[in-house]
Amino acid sequence: MAASRPAVSLHHSLFPPPALLSTIHRLASYLSSCRTPPPSSDLHRNLSALHASLLRTATLVDYVTRLPPSLTGKLVDAIFAADDLVDQLEYESLQKQVEEMEKAEAEKDGVGGKIVDLSVFRGFQTGEDDDTANLKLAAPSSSISGSLRRPALNPSVETEAKGAELTLESNTDRGLDVESRVPDPSICGCFCSSKTKKQRETRSSRFLSCCFGFNKDSRSAVNGNHAAKKEDSITVAARTEIGGEIGSGTQKNDLSSSQVSNSEGQKNSLEEINVDRIMKIVESLDIVSAYLRESTGISFSTCDLESPHEILHKEKAASSLSLGDLFFYNDEKEQLVKELLKFNEDNVCIFPILGPRGVGKTTLAHFVYQDERIEEYFHSRVWICASDDLNSMRITGVTADPPSISTPLAARELEKLKFMVRNLQDQLKEKRFLLVLDDVESIEWVMQFASLKDCGKGSKIIITAREEGVIDERGKGNKILLKGVIDEGNHFLSFFNWCAFNCEDPQNYSELQVISKRISTLLNGNPLAAKAVGGVLQTEFTDAHWTRILNELLELKDDLTDIMPVLMLCYNHLPPHLKWCFAYCSVFSKGYPFDAQNLINMWISLGFVEPTDSNKTVEDVGREYLDGLLSRSFLELPIYNRSYWRSRYYAMHNLMYDLSKSVGVKECLVYENETIYQLYLDRWKYFRSFICNSKHVINFGVLSRIRVLDLSYSGMKQLSNSIGNCIHLRYLNLDGNNLYKLPESLCKLYHLKFLAVPENCHRLPERFNNLINLRHLNASEEAIAWIANKGRLARLQELKKFHVRLKKGYDIGQLKDLIELKGELCIQDLNDVGRKEEVIEADLNGKTRIEKLQLKWRTWRKEGLRVDAQEVLESLKPPPCLKHLEIHSFGGSQSPGWLEDQSLIFLQSIHLKNCNKWNQLPPFGHLPHLKVLKIEGMNVIVDGGTWMIDPYPSLRELYLDNTSIMFEDISWQEQRCKCFLKLKKLVAVKCKRVGGLPPLALLSSLEELEIKKSPDLESQLSGCLKHLKSLTTLKMSAPNLTHFPCQVLQHLKYLEIDGCQSLVSWLIDNEEDVHHSSLVSLSIVNSPLPAGPVLVKFLTSIRELRIDQCIKISSFSKEQKEWFASLISLEKLSISNCAQLRELPPNLHQLLSLKQMIIQGCPNLDSLPSNLPESLKVFEILKCNSVLVSQLLGEEAPDWIKRIPFRYIA
Repeated sequence: MAASRPAVSLHHSLFPPPALLSTIHRLASYLSSCRTPPPSSDLHRNLSALHASLLRTATLVDYVTRLPPSLTGKLVDAIFAADDLVDQLEYESLQKQVEEMEKAEAEKDGVGGKIVDLSVFRGFQTGEDDDTANLKLAAPSSSISGSLRRPALNPSVETEAKGAELTLESNTDRGLDVESRVPDPSICGCFCSSKTKKQRETRSSRFLSCCFGFNKDSRSAVNGNHAAKKEDSITVAARTEIGGEIGSGTQKNDLSSSQVSNSEGQKNSLEEINVDRIMKIVESLDIVSAYLRESTGISFSTCDLESPHEILHKEKAASSLSLGDLFFYNDEKEQLVKELLKFNEDNVCIFPILGPRGVGKTTLAHFVYQDERIEEYFHSRVWICASDDLNSMRITGVTADPPSISTPLAARELEKLKFMVRNLQDQLKEKRFLLVLDDVESIEWVMQFASLKDCGKGSKIIITAREEGVIDERGKGNKILLKGVIDEGNHFLSFFNWCAFNCEDPQNYSELQVISKRISTLLNGNPLAAKAVGGVLQTEFTDAHWTRILNELLELKDDLTDIMPVLMLCYNHLPPHLKWCFAYCSVFSKGYPFDAQNLINMWISLGFVEPTDSNKTVEDVGREYLDGLLSRSFLELPIYNRSYWRSRYYAMHNLMYDLSKSVGVKECLVYENETIYQLYLDRWKYFRSFICNSKHVINFGVLSRIRVLDLSYSGMKQLSNSIGNCIHLRYLNLDGNNLYKLPESLCKLYHLKFLAVPENCHRLPERFNNLINLRHLNASEEAIAWIANKGRLARLQELKKFHVRLKKGYDIGQLKDLIELKGELCIQDLNDVGRKEEVIEADLNGKTRIEKLQLKWRTWRKEGLRVDAQEVLESLKPPPCLKHLEIHSFGGSQSPGWLEDQSLIFLQSIHLKNCNKWNQLPPFGHLPHLKVLKIEGMNVIVDGGTWMIDPYPSLRELYLDNTSIMFEDISWQEQRCKCFLKLKKLVAVKCKRVGGLPPLALLSSLEELEIKKSPDLESQLSGCLKHLKSLTTLKMSAPNLTHFPCQVLQHLKYLEIDGCQSLVSWLIDNEEDVHHSSLVSLSIVNSPLPAGPVLVKFLTSIRELRIDQCIKISSFSKEQKEWFASLISLEKLSISNCAQLRELPPNLHQLLSLKQMIIQGCPNLDSLPSNLPESLKVFEILKCNSVLVSQLLGEEAPDWIKRIPFRYIA
């Protein structure tokens, strides 16, 4: 009978390691696969026993709070030994798969058939040749040290095994300075912090990090702390008795894998070694299990054991909260913005925001920093996270390294700080800037940055700090003190309930409301504490759970003045898998916005993520983990204006970062620039992650067990062949390096799931398709295009473009086995399809996760098609769930059956381009979800479908470009225009004929209308505009238009008049009472400028004015000059390609909102106004009068030109 779980569990930090559960799952999959040894074999029986022992241990460990140190070490040794064992078995299985694929391909070519040689492409690469003769292969591994039986190694290998060494060689001989050896902390992660506050404060800012799964005793990891100074190398020596360690053995690469693996004697030897290893692991696990059974009193059979998924996901998942929707400091924000916008003669003014940890100082600074008024007023804005790590790249964007200083630490740090200030000063010279120094702990920071010289007047610095001692007298008068939310009117309680109840209605939980009120009083008005505790509560809406949290907070009552104990309490209530994921986030620098998908890929590679649903990918589960940390406020969404960044990047609050460092302290080793740790190799066997973004050449000798290797932006010019020894590697990031080619040994990393390659690497190794486990490949389009036999990469998740070629290994049939593809797929060069059978074999219909499909033929053809385009398109039936379809340059004349039979009911957009022979389109109007229809370069008739009641019920956007089109049988007259009811945007450009559409005046839902060189629609413009009350954007080119109805300007925001040479009048209907205009942007292209009453009545509110190709304009009339003076809201003025223009309006200096002014292609413009407004930030004058340009560049340039921060004159 299983024992009940204690009411209050003392959650231990990061135990057990996730390798335990992932090993159970992987071992079960291996035993059920067809490649496992026969059930009657000793190896299979021992593996089954190992699986049961691991499962028993996983369940028992979940019921205890701690183990004796000796048993902890034994358990950790056993777990990681089992992990490496299963990894090796999987590797051997993958290797056999690759060999079978190569054999099958050779047989397919026939006896003596020759596989395509891709070495001809090496001419496109640069750099040194691969030394394949010296490629070393990894030998079988054993993760438990001891006298295990292993194959004999040759003498040279034996020597290497006894003294394995990790060498980081300097690149000084490659033209890099000595200091470039030192890594940069902005891009170098470390899964730990130093063990004491003093160590954290004195930690060097430039380091390497090695992250691993678990450290049973971090103090015993370091045999000695020896300072070592070498100009050209850093060596981490490791010595131990290996007993068959992975990476200890080497073989020449000229021996084929089949020669190595097919030796029967070696097979038997390896099986004996594996059985011996299994017995030792099971023995260790049994010792631990016996102790656990005795401690817990649990007695059960194997059938009572919980699956790893049940252990991993017992807790109710919490939905994500949108942080930042509620903000308490609006008054303080407005006060600070008002002060920042005040102009002052002083070079720099300082505004400190002070308060205890977690009270919202950074949040207030963020909201001020992103305020539109602030963005418009300052020429430049800079945000600096003033953490311990002095980081010039993250702060100033400067790539140069600080100088090397052989002085005491404090002096070195000060010198580096001064170096960064100098670089920042160069960037901000003569600019009015806003600088935010977040989380300042030293007055030296403030003094250095406040001394910035030659900056624009009115520059400001915001400081967030906990103590007033970090600011000098200049800032004390402007300080803002935040003490937490004073709960007048229950504002803080309302906020806390919002965090705790999430989407639930608190009124439905009267008893929980009472508990919630008591908890909120303990949090001292601290918003971060409210979000963190609320995230814990929302996981379970029961009295017992909420009362337990209340009691734990009451126990901390004396410590609640500091938020860190509260955050630790919340961390202790995280489920185990989220603890590991959170702790690993400390590999990023403080304040660093990290790429969400990149982080998820790292989690997956380290075994932190286990799929629980066959309908979800492991990436989907990883995203759920990320959302789980977000909902509990362990992660945050950065405050970005652009949605692109908001959806891609996450951040961590500074205090949460400190927490992640503290809980991850035993899980990392830090290499500092002047401190070298001598380690024994038995410590290296726990390493699972290595992140080194410094300029070094790395020997991977003792890193053969790592799962994650990040060498991005490390200045690497060549990847060593020894990378092939890292056979356990899942994640490899080489982005941002100068690598033009990769070694062939990379293709031996059969476990590799995630690979990022620099854009300048245009060719991948010949046998790249051996990486059959690869899920994500980030490489240049050219590099991916030249991968032969892509069909081997069956687990690939994304393949945005597939180029069909008349070459073996590049046929469209390669898509057959890529069944996991998702998102977007573009198949190019369909002209080169060799056989119809290959198209059918590709089976697009079976790739159910593809949402966007592009099918493209070339417009030019060297020779005739081998397969008729009609047959090809008919065979390329998309999956039924497809949402977006594009077909380009299709040469057939009929619609494919799959587009006629209404099977693609989920289509949301259709784009047809240059399909010249395709003249009859199917009735797209029946597609219930179609939102966008785009037709380019075609002459077509679209079947309207007389049987439809409401055709095009969801269509939002219709694009017609260089097209003649007729919509047949749309009975808009009888139906009172029930078609196109939701059409928001209509674009018709260069359309000779457009028929069948309802009159424009009946399309009352239109918001954007662009009609250019389309006679059928141009003729309707003058009569329809009055009726389109929802219209906000109008772009028109109507040569015959003589009168423009100005009443439409009441609703328009954006107006572009292009090529309306006959426009002579802007009509105003005096019978209508019009008091305002909504127009904010006006573009006049190759048309007369407006004149008359319209100027004053409708065109004074515009913020952007563009005058282009108005070749008849030589000067502005008196009326137009007065109009210019009235444009008090104008922010951007552009005048271009006006060949006759000689002068500009003289009163432009009155435009106090003007920020950007561009003059281009006006060769007769010989003068500029005597002055321009001080608000001007950007001034460009190009291809104008050479004399005028010389004046502006010479000593006689007017004073106003010198004060503009961004100017370009040529």
